[in-house]
Amino acid sequence: ASPAIDLGEPLAALFKRARVADSLYRRYEGRLAELGVGDAGDLLEEVAEKGIGSLDIHDRQAEKLRQALLGRRGWGDAAAVLASLSGLSLGDTPAGVAAGDQAAGGGAAAGGEGRGG
Repeated sequence: ASPAIDLGEPLAALFKRARVADSLYRRYEGRLAELGVGDAGDLLEEVAEKGIGSLDIHDRQAEKLRQALLGRRGWGDAAAVLASLSGLSLGDTPAGVAAGDQAAGGGAAAGGEGRGG
C-alpha cells in the first residue's frame, strides 16, 4: 500500500520518516534550499520536472525517500501523484487560457443562478 502523502511535510520530517540520517539530511539541505525545495510537495515537483538526479541525493537515500513518499510507485509517477494530490496540472498554463477558464466558469455559475431564479 502507498503511504499517505502530505505535500506540506517539512523536509527534515520527511527525511527522518524515511530513516535518512540527520547528518546526511544536513548535507543535502543547502542544495535543496538552493533549488527552492522546502517540503515534500516541492520535492515531488522538482523530481517530476527534472528527475531525481537533479537533487544530487545519493541513490540509497533517494530510494528511502521514494519509498516514504510514493510507496511502491516509482519516481516516474511523481508528476501524476503530485497532480492528483494538488488537483493541478504540472504543465504551464498560459495566463490567457487560465483567465479564459475562470471567465467561462464564472459565466456558467452566473448563468446557472439566472436560470434558477
